[in-house]
Formats: sequence, C-alpha cells, structure tokens
Amino acid sequence: VLQCAEDLAGSTNKNVRLAVSTVILNAASYGVSNGGLDAAASKKILAVVGAIVGSGLYESEGVVRALVALGSALLIPGAGGVAAKEEAKSLHFESMVGHVASQHGDKAKGAADEIRSILQS
Repeated sequence: VLQCAEDLAGSTNKNVRLAVSTVILNAASYGVSNGGLDAAASKKILAVVGAIVGSGLYESEGVVRALVALGSALLIPGAGGVAAKEEAKSLHFESMVGHVASQHGDKAKGAADEIRSILQS
C-alpha cells in the first residue's frame, strides 16, 4: 500500500493526491496505535512525505495530512520510530517541513512546530 502511495504521490489529480496523504496518515496512525511498524514501513512513510513536500503540487489539506503523518511516524514505538527519526534528521526534514508549512497556513505551521520539537528531543 505504501509503495502504491509513493508511486501516486506525484499525480496531477488533486483527489488522488489527497488520497495519498490520507493513506500515509492512516498508516502512521496505525503504527502509533498498534505498537509499531517495521523500519522499512516507517522509512517509506517518510519517502512519501518527502515526495509530497517536494512536489509543490499539494493543496493545504494534503500537506497538513502529510505533516501529521510525519509527526506520527516519528512517534511510532520501537524500531520503526527510531528509524523514522534517524532518517528524518539525516534528510533534513526539519528545514523542509518549515519551508513548506509557511506556504500552507496555521495548521501546517502548527504541525511543523510539533515535528521540530520531536526531532530536537
């Protein structure tokens, strides 16, 4: 499912883009609420978030969902969360999300602030 989301992340159809954001949000939420995901799944969530943030195609709602998914992935218990946090730091997600959030309103800025806080802890 996450591979499919990554493949569709650059879609020109706004409904598909919103669905991609929703899928990764659901996957990250599942990981938090069910005790974890493996490192590969957590890193895939980050890859999709990176594609969303880097594409410049997404409307504010899709960006907010992607940022919440990123924050959730960073909080996944166990090895999946550790891997996500290490990957996010190595790929400089902190500055990337700050930049994109500034273009998408207060909800996105709030999510970016939370992500920064998680990455600095």
